[in-house]
Amino acid sequence: MSIPAAAATATNAAPLAAAALAMATSPTSNAAITAATTANPTTTPTTRPKPPPAIHLLGGALSGMTTCIALQPLDVVKTRLQQEAAHHGTVAANAARHAGSLSALQARIAKFHALGVSGQVRVITKQIVDERGVQGLWRGTTPTILRNVPGSAFYFFFLHHLRSTFAHLPWLSRDSANMVAGATARGTAGLLFMPISVIKVRYESSAYAYTSIAGAARDIVAKEGVRGLFAGFGATAMRDVPYAGVYVALYEQLKALGNRVLLDSSPAKSTGLNMGSGVIAGTFATVLTQPFDLIKTRVQVDPHHYPNSWVAIRKIFSAEGLRGFFSGMSPRLVRKPLHAAITWTVYEEVVAIWNGGLHSIGAHHHA
Repeated sequence: MSIPAAAATATNAAPLAAAALAMATSPTSNAAITAATTANPTTTPTTRPKPPPAIHLLGGALSGMTTCIALQPLDVVKTRLQQEAAHHGTVAANAARHAGSLSALQARIAKFHALGVSGQVRVITKQIVDERGVQGLWRGTTPTILRNVPGSAFYFFFLHHLRSTFAHLPWLSRDSANMVAGATARGTAGLLFMPISVIKVRYESSAYAYTSIAGAARDIVAKEGVRGLFAGFGATAMRDVPYAGVYVALYEQLKALGNRVLLDSSPAKSTGLNMGSGVIAGTFATVLTQPFDLIKTRVQVDPHHYPNSWVAIRKIFSAEGLRGFFSGMSPRLVRKPLHAAITWTVYEEVVAIWNGGLHSIGAHHHA
């Protein structure tokens, strides 16, 4: 070996030797190792490179497509249940004004309610299949895809940007940053994609016979103006903003807790932890925001009877009581946690694959 090469080797080895000595003599060995690594530019860096924005967009888009196809039937059934409840509430109000004139229809409504939640779901599902065949359970999938795929892509992209920005704010805790970022990203996405959301809900209901998305948009604008494409945004924001804030904060806390308990970052354990955390966080957030989902559906499906959220609240409470705000919660309680769990798991896996297949739990959180 030449003298210059030997000198270079000795120079590179010096910081590592100092780190080894510090490890043997000091409890702050980790700091010594970090200092030595920094001093030696030839040492392999310990930090993982940040995923580029395109990865967050891709992960969000793939997760949105997966949930659209897998869970659309639950969304259709939920919309029809809420629509049915609205019809029953109107009948009850009319019956109160015209006593006895609607007794037969009231009896049918009472029979429907006596079925219980599972029985009502079966009846609604059978009605949909009888009317449109099995494919009727996927009615509205096209507008759902047009909303969820770019919507999810934008949501995760914007969420990543906000979390990266909030990470530099010393006065904002990690949990608070997750909650604010989730709420802001979801609220912004909801506003941008509101028109396609209105079309989607009307496709799923039985009150409209739209044959194309363009035709639906023209009909809504012709009858209600451009404002009609944003019907129910107030209720949507009241549902989505707290839902996303609570979900993201709770999801990250559950993952962190699971990571400490499991002490295992194998692919199977990581995927299972992501799914489990998503289901639990999604269930809690779904129950919390259910009344706003019902209000949103009523305003979007029947804007003439429910012109805004406040009118909808008064009419629902008057005709159906407090219980009316939880109509259709059962299929939503199945769909929404699964939707959130699948969405976040697919997104996490895309990021993990970009990171070289390393399924480090919550690694993207620091991106």
